[in-house]
Amino acid sequence: MKMLKVAMIAPLLLSAGLAGATPPENGWWWNPAESGRGFAIEVQNGSMFMAGFMYDNAGTPVWYVSGPAPMTSDTLYQGKWISYGGGQTLNGQYKSAVVTNDAVGSVVINFTSTTTATLQLPNGTVMPLVRFGFTPQQPGTVSATCTSANLNLDRYNRITVGMTMAQVNQTLGCTYLPGSTKRTATYALNTWMAYDNGVRGILIYFDTTNSVVTAQPGNLFKTASGF
Repeated sequence: MKMLKVAMIAPLLLSAGLAGATPPENGWWWNPAESGRGFAIEVQNGSMFMAGFMYDNAGTPVWYVSGPAPMTSDTLYQGKWISYGGGQTLNGQYKSAVVTNDAVGSVVINFTSTTTATLQLPNGTVMPLVRFGFTPQQPGTVSATCTSANLNLDRYNRITVGMTMAQVNQTLGCTYLPGSTKRTATYALNTWMAYDNGVRGILIYFDTTNSVVTAQPGNLFKTASGF
């Protein structure tokens, strides 16, 4: 019976997205699969400022800045990177930074929720971003059966590209529905379902080994329905 319900709800899940466009949360953003690089993002009155900390080819720390500039929409920012150098040290006398390159390249951010996004780098590479949380969910019991308490928007938004299957199960607090995995040549698709308060479902794409959350063409890596 459960498998029949999965078959009936799957088309709805695949066509569902996060309803309503809302601005992203201000804070620190990063790709959990690539520590050591991050971005400070703040949106005020329809404009966005972004600063990225990372390293150049020689391993020297470098800052890139974009904005403040108007956002194209509540969920889309398009701007350019500017790099700065020669500025203030931690203990030295104040020294103003100078622009080292005012045309590093373009930056495009598409916010898929208030806490998730995709960032297009100047070379065309697209990477996932998630707002960094300072109070992550504490480890707990992972149930073999999902309930409506497991499948909600808060937990859904915590799922990001690069998570392992164990991390997804820990985040949701339950395991995916046995026998629901759909495999193709490019992905494995798993379903988490709850039936205690209506029908709720989360579908998440993994790589072909069914071990790591992986974005598909168009940057789709998860979808949900029922909450």
